[in-house]
Amino acid sequence: MLAFVLIVTALVTAQAGPSPAIPEGRDLHSGNDDTAYDIAQRIARDGYYSESHNVITSDGYVLELVRIPYKRFQFWRNPFAPKKPVVFLMHGLQGCSITYITLGARRSLAYNLAEAGFDVWLGNARGALNSRKHLILDPDNPDHAIKFFDYTFEDIATKDLPAMIDAVLRITKQEKLHYVGHSQGATAFITLNSLKPEYNDKFISADLLAGVGYQDHFPTKIIDEIAKQTDLIFELARRQGLMEIGNLKKSAILADYMNKEEVEAANLFDKFLSFLEGISMLGRLEIIAGASIKQYAHFGQNIRDKSFRRYNYGPLRNLVRYGSFEPPKYDISRITVDLTMHYAMSDVLLSEEDVLSMARVIPNAKARRVARESFGHMDFVISNDSKELVKRIARDGYYSESHYVTTSDGYILEVNRIPNGRSQKGASSKKPVVLLMHGLQGSSISYIALGPEYSLGYLLADAGFDVWMGNVRGALNSRNHVSLDPDRDVLKFFDYTFHDIATKDLPAIIDYILGETKQEKLHYIGHSQGGTAFLVLNSVLPEYNDKIAAADLLAGVGYMRHFPNVMLKAFAISTNIIFNFALRIGNLEILGPNSVESSNCKNSDDAEAECAIQSISDFMSQLLASNEMIAGASLKQYAHYGQNIRDRSFRPWNYGAIQNLAKYGSINPPSYNIRRINIDTIMHYTVGDELLHEKDVLNMAKDMPNCVPRRVAKDSFSHTDFVGANDSKVLVSDFVVERLKKLYL
Repeated sequence: MLAFVLIVTALVTAQAGPSPAIPEGRDLHSGNDDTAYDIAQRIARDGYYSESHNVITSDGYVLELVRIPYKRFQFWRNPFAPKKPVVFLMHGLQGCSITYITLGARRSLAYNLAEAGFDVWLGNARGALNSRKHLILDPDNPDHAIKFFDYTFEDIATKDLPAMIDAVLRITKQEKLHYVGHSQGATAFITLNSLKPEYNDKFISADLLAGVGYQDHFPTKIIDEIAKQTDLIFELARRQGLMEIGNLKKSAILADYMNKEEVEAANLFDKFLSFLEGISMLGRLEIIAGASIKQYAHFGQNIRDKSFRRYNYGPLRNLVRYGSFEPPKYDISRITVDLTMHYAMSDVLLSEEDVLSMARVIPNAKARRVARESFGHMDFVISNDSKELVKRIARDGYYSESHYVTTSDGYILEVNRIPNGRSQKGASSKKPVVLLMHGLQGSSISYIALGPEYSLGYLLADAGFDVWMGNVRGALNSRNHVSLDPDRDVLKFFDYTFHDIATKDLPAIIDYILGETKQEKLHYIGHSQGGTAFLVLNSVLPEYNDKIAAADLLAGVGYMRHFPNVMLKAFAISTNIIFNFALRIGNLEILGPNSVESSNCKNSDDAEAECAIQSISDFMSQLLASNEMIAGASLKQYAHYGQNIRDRSFRPWNYGAIQNLAKYGSINPPSYNIRRINIDTIMHYTVGDELLHEKDVLNMAKDMPNCVPRRVAKDSFSHTDFVGANDSKVLVSDFVVERLKKLYL
């Protein structure tokens, strides 16, 4: 059980931005009523075997259960293998089983659990596209629709879940299973075990992802406002026979009808549709699968009444149904399952207070706050980054380790290690050590993003090297500090430049690696800012020359006398204005979860600075074509480069004449003296680089005693192609690997 809890916890680790882009290869919802998802075909395309099982509920709904029993590219069961533990995943409101596979083979929770050795089952609630069936009722027949969609989340909890869970246990011949539920999938779990406590005995454990229950402190005002008109909106919809939500065209008919009958309710419903479109990406993402408006009405009643109780039919019908004028509350103290409630501070549908209140009442529940404040309600299932890098490396067939290093000023950095070649397990005998450092806006994923065949990190591991990949402060893997919170203490946390990375992060990482490996020296590879940091470190702290055997700098930025990009040169003139504007608005992070964005910067009082920041963000987003390689940075890093571009120099941060005099003993910052670097260094460069000019590379190579420039034999090769293009293997990586073999093996 502990292994399962740890796996689920790792897979929902908060590394996500607020609104992820649709991953490549995503099938989009067309909005056509006839759309049907062949989930088996989708799973097969992702390389997994699956089964489809139909389950009939006590009230006649036909539900599809989807099973993924094996790991990727396994298509039969070993008859001698022991039984696998069973895990059941339940989607949220407007979702279906595709929720848990929508991010593809490498990122989806269902696939990750299958790879971890679980027998994975995906449920589909009544009304979802995969379960839009009934023994008698036709949901598309107007005469049947009102009856078909006459259900709330309680019906899903007390009829759908028992039918599916009993079927799974019967088929697998198991007595218990693990449960994972997102949003309403968690609501259903809570409701089931409150009303039918005998089902507590059928669960080993449960992980609830943004599980909605108590609604005393509902966080979103617009929904709070709409909830006051819940009964009116529901009654108007029922009268019109429009009980299904999940298609904006149908819902618009209801809004038009209400405009004639009740203006206030119509306006509220319009707001409701807009909210749904925003939070769930309704009509655009394949995970949207339809639901009954009565489900929303049930949630709406609870929001309005600040409660968590059964559906309110009115005093008389309540008296007949429940024996009281008011609906009874769900008694969640009856839940005895070992339960973890994962929640996020930026959830627009669930407040921290309500989660903590539930955790106090449920005997074996613990609340787990996702360690990322910008993580949202849908990020639990659609965020590209809700998993650890180590899982990515494992799926590529490599053993890896994660190490944590604390700098002299309190930043906690993650360092990833790949000590062996593909399919080899555990740390092995002493090998030559290589440290790879990423560029600005990057992270360690830069060196594995191209997969086993093309990524430099993997190629070096396969060649027999002990590979370490660093993550600088502010990168998603190193967005931690012993006392500062990057989401609250923004100005303090992000008050650093590449000089701090060079003189604090690199020494901490290098010393840690040499201590762990019991080696005296390592080989250094740095891309872009990773090259800058190398130059600064060995200029300012020349004793580190003795700890680095040799180095390869891939588009390593240093001298900027001939900076090639005209747009960035223009922005560099206004570096101080842009940086001071960022300080004034209190946001120094760029292309991270708290990045500065502006869609209307031309109307701003600070138009020049705001548009410049947005343009820089856009430029870097385009430059880093792969979203997974964008990891966040401080705007002060950009400002430091901007100062050097503007001044055609390579020197520390310019604080202004008076502060410079106090800090450096001179009115201007002193230039970095790269002549102090005596390490055997090759500077790989390309004439197609947007951020580094050939003349600057050649001048640096002349000034460094043991440096050789190497021009990449493809003029169109760009700055990020060193880590982001498949032909980097032939043009760069193969050369580097062979060079290292000659040096060390």
